[in-house]
Amino acid sequence: MATNYEKTPLGVRLAAFRKRAGFSTAEALADAIPSERVTRATIVSIELGRSRDPSMSVIMLIASALQISPLELMFDLSRPWEPLELTGMAKPYADMTTIEYVAQMQVLDFRNPNSGPALRGYGDIVASLSEAELYIRVAATIEASVDSGARWKQANGIWTQEGPKGPGVWTISSYYGSTHFDRPDQVAKEAVVGSYVELISALGWMGGLQESRLEDISSAVWERINVVGDEVERYLTDVPSISLPKPEWSKRYARLPRLRHQDHLQRLFRTSTADREVG
Repeated sequence: MATNYEKTPLGVRLAAFRKRAGFSTAEALADAIPSERVTRATIVSIELGRSRDPSMSVIMLIASALQISPLELMFDLSRPWEPLELTGMAKPYADMTTIEYVAQMQVLDFRNPNSGPALRGYGDIVASLSEAELYIRVAATIEASVDSGARWKQANGIWTQEGPKGPGVWTISSYYGSTHFDRPDQVAKEAVVGSYVELISALGWMGGLQESRLEDISSAVWERINVVGDEVERYLTDVPSISLPKPEWSKRYARLPRLRHQDHLQRLFRTSTADREVG
């Protein structure tokens, strides 16, 4: 005799996301996941409610095939201010809404006195790095449009691309509210440099907190950081009008030996004479 299971919110979401992504059957979705951990039976079990608590690895594998965040499967983001579906959470999470908990996860700040600050530091590093890489792509796209003859108009520091029937799809404003740029791509390049400053600040804060934490950052991530630094070096040379407010910089934060452009610590931060000898 077949057992009737009560569908779970997770199972309902999975079925909806599967169909939205164009997978008409559980088997089609399973075939798109190159892992033996997720089969047709795995997906059917979750959707029917037979599997009520799948592992995080299964959630991540399915989400990657659906091209969504695992958080979208785990939580009902269509009702962000509702209490968490998962009961029995310890404080301070027990009284959180879905969006509050997701925000906590996204910034990697778990309010844990032992690991929270370090995790938050890693989150800041990743966020600033991703933002800088995004602005590099934006700068390249806008620069190509300007070089190809696209028309841009500037008003009160906001640049807008002009199309044949009015403003186009691109609008960009200065990261620091500057109005002195000659081209819109220079505005995007300023944003790259601004994000890079935030990135180096996060690295410096992490190193000041516990220098060994910087050793946990992989060589691949450091290479991404240094590639951004290469672009920043080019921008600082090509666009002299980029000027940034210099944040405070402490000597104990300034030791970043894996940073390719050591001179950026002096050029982009306010340092003392003693600090300039570091690195």
